[in-house]
Amino acid sequence: MAHEEYGCPCCQASLGNLFAYNPADQLAAEISILPLGRSQVRSGGAAVARTAAATACGTVLIPALPPVPDVEARTRIYFGGTVMTVDSDFAKPEAMAVKGDRILATGSLAEVKAVAGDSADLIDLQRRTIMPGLIDPHTHILIGALMDQAMHYVGITRFSTTADILDFIGQLDATLPPGEWIVCRNYYPMLQPFETPMGFAPLDAISGTRPILVLNASGHIGYANRAAFAAAGIPDDIVSPAGGEFVRDGDGQLTGEMRNQITFSKVLGARPSGAGSAPTDAVLKTCRRFASLGLTTVSELGLGGLLRGVGDWEILKQAGATGQLSQRIRAYPMYVFDEAWDAAGLAPGDGDDLVRIAGYKLIADGSNQGFTGLQREPYYTVDSIGIAYMTPDDLTTLMRKRAGQGWQIAVHGNGDKAIDNILDAIDRVASEGIDVRSLRMRIEHCSILHDEQIERMRSHGVSASFL
Repeated sequence: MAHEEYGCPCCQASLGNLFAYNPADQLAAEISILPLGRSQVRSGGAAVARTAAATACGTVLIPALPPVPDVEARTRIYFGGTVMTVDSDFAKPEAMAVKGDRILATGSLAEVKAVAGDSADLIDLQRRTIMPGLIDPHTHILIGALMDQAMHYVGITRFSTTADILDFIGQLDATLPPGEWIVCRNYYPMLQPFETPMGFAPLDAISGTRPILVLNASGHIGYANRAAFAAAGIPDDIVSPAGGEFVRDGDGQLTGEMRNQITFSKVLGARPSGAGSAPTDAVLKTCRRFASLGLTTVSELGLGGLLRGVGDWEILKQAGATGQLSQRIRAYPMYVFDEAWDAAGLAPGDGDDLVRIAGYKLIADGSNQGFTGLQREPYYTVDSIGIAYMTPDDLTTLMRKRAGQGWQIAVHGNGDKAIDNILDAIDRVASEGIDVRSLRMRIEHCSILHDEQIERMRSHGVSASFL
């Protein structure tokens, strides 16, 4: 299969130099977590939380409890709060006993004491709630850690309109040293109304000399000013690469909008490096935030996207080796580094109970809200059916190779045509004798589905990951 390097976050030169502390992006205070033993976190430990209607979303806060001595060896009994077992009856017993990484018993305090023995430590929950840890099957830990430190958050929980965002960027321009880049993330134009589309027009009005880049919340679109294009060496006659677009207006002039990471990463990669936390420290910090929300297992669905290959895997292993990682991580190497993974001998199941290789990631299209998801029919407001990130033949070739090696395959697919392409590839691979059902393949996002596609997924045991 031909492999083309696009210069996207998956293919471009290292993005690790973007780790820089961003004091303007402090959105939440640190929340301490229950000091559970590492083996308990690895093998299904519970998350202790006080549920609070702090927001309409029902935020779960995890306050600190007294330290537990010899947490890996001793038996503990939790009582004095709510124990959510999440069993078929959604029972809420009075107490729960845990030894090492196993739950011994649930029931009344007397019943649990009888099982746990007189030497068990008693942990008063003080009206808190103890519940199973949550699993997030689709996150981007490494890139997320980078964004937290190197980019300013301008999403819908902070700004209601595009005008508010532009005012904020203007304030940054007035206070930052000359030449320092402004990079923002999580812009959502569908929910943050605008008068002038984001791009050259509004951003050049803020600064004609300071590079400014704004990333869409979808992660598939970027907007920049002319100074950023100049810093990246993007000429007016730039030709859009296959699978991406430097958007032009009706007169054929660049607008500053860039579709697909293939394009805007050329700008992002031109940003100078800055001082900040090491990648491993940034991962640990991000995982502490995950833990504060009750997550005990998270998945890295873009392994390789930060340091162009196996360096990402080393970062995750280093994080695990610190003894400070607060949840299990399941990683999915990105297809664009296929040769690098082969050279490193990476295989499904590599790692340990805490940090492990779980599957392989393919990408069939972009995002629907960014009009780059691949559709059967054109979008209502854009004369386009979206973008195919991988051709049907490429999908089939890589799926055949990796499924034949026993990998679980997770394929990003938003639009219905992209899902057609994914299912066609699965059909071909299955017809060649590969037991795809046993691999539990996944379609990530799986946003626009038709009944016949659901039946095709069912026939192969393909899961839909609506995230």
